[in-house]
Amino acid sequence: KEQCEEMFKDRRSPFSVCFRHVNPKPFLQMCNKGVQAGIDETMVVCNISAAYSTVCRWTGITLDMPSKCINCETPSGSLNEGDDTQIEAQDSPKQSSDVIFVVEERPCNEPRKGDIHKLGQKVKAALGQKGINDVRFGVVGFGGEGVHAQAHFHSGNGAINFNLNGLNKAAQTLDFAEMGVLQGETKKAEAMNALKMVAGYYPFRPAVQKIVVLVSCGQCGAGG
Repeated sequence: KEQCEEMFKDRRSPFSVCFRHVNPKPFLQMCNKGVQAGIDETMVVCNISAAYSTVCRWTGITLDMPSKCINCETPSGSLNEGDDTQIEAQDSPKQSSDVIFVVEERPCNEPRKGDIHKLGQKVKAALGQKGINDVRFGVVGFGGEGVHAQAHFHSGNGAINFNLNGLNKAAQTLDFAEMGVLQGETKKAEAMNALKMVAGYYPFRPAVQKIVVLVSCGQCGAGG
């Protein structure tokens, strides 16, 4: 709980600049709840911090993620916050891909929670057949209740860019709340905003192939 309070209660928190604009109490409660459930504290803090920073960004306030939540994989190795490197053309990771699942957090998608990991396995296998073996995943939720309404990151293994094991853990943090029925245009706008957030803010690895999978409640058709 100590790390949770440092981020979402302490006035010295790097997030304190947003406390007046976005109430941190629900995030503190979620953080404490995750720790009490036995989930790794760093993983919980990174997950909730990503959600809080995303909501703050929608109000016009940009927050820096905690250093322990920031990690960048490059052809020359892993980089932490403040590190830099130069990637030459010949070092471009042509056999790497980042796959992002953008999931609508409504009850209609709850039965698919367990399928996200299976789908990740199939995507990884399909990419492997094309010689792309370095595959990382990410999960972005949107359309839920409260802090889950706006597009936000879900972490796995304490990061928002992870392997298949992390994908399974991140999928389990999705919260499918009961919501009112939305009209078609509103649903489209929510999904589009989530995709824009991924395009603008997701920390894709340098020069890798990018795949975004939208998991929404609607059915595909000629009319959208």
